[in-house]
Amino acid sequence: MKEQRILAEDRTRAPVRVRVRGSASDGDARVVGASTRALRVTMDRPPARGEIVEVMVGRQALVGRVRWRIGRRCGISLGEAINVAALLLGDAVPLRLSPAAAAAFEPRRGLAKALASDGPLSARMLQAAVMLVILAGGVAWALYLADIAI
Repeated sequence: MKEQRILAEDRTRAPVRVRVRGSASDGDARVVGASTRALRVTMDRPPARGEIVEVMVGRQALVGRVRWRIGRRCGISLGEAINVAALLLGDAVPLRLSPAAAAAFEPRRGLAKALASDGPLSARMLQAAVMLVILAGGVAWALYLADIAI
C-alpha cells in the first residue's frame, strides 16, 4: 500500500520530537516530514485514520486530522498553516503563520470563481463593464483584421 500524497507543496525533512495526543492514543513521536499544512510523523502506535489529534511541539499545540496511517507512520493534515522553520527550532518562536503569510499558501482561485465572487454590487458592475469593453474591443479587432485579409 502506497502513502497517500496529501501535500501539495514541498516537504522539509524535520527530525523534531513531538507529543501526539488523540482520543485513543497518546505518545511521543518524531516528525520526519513537514510542510505548512501537514506533518508526517512516526511513532509506536499512531492514531487511526480520521482521528482528530493534538500535536504538542514544546509548549505549543497544533490541531490536525490523521489522513493516512501505514505501520508506524501517519500523515496529519493541520488546521492552520505553520512556519516550518519555526518547527525546526521547537518552541522558541510561534509556529503559526500570520494571516498575510498564510494567505500566500492558499490555493489560487480560478477566473470563474473570481467572477462569481460575492463582492459589492458596484464592484461587480464595474467588473462586468470592463469585461464587456474588452470583449467588444476584441471583436472589433477581429473584424478589422478580417476586413484587411479580404
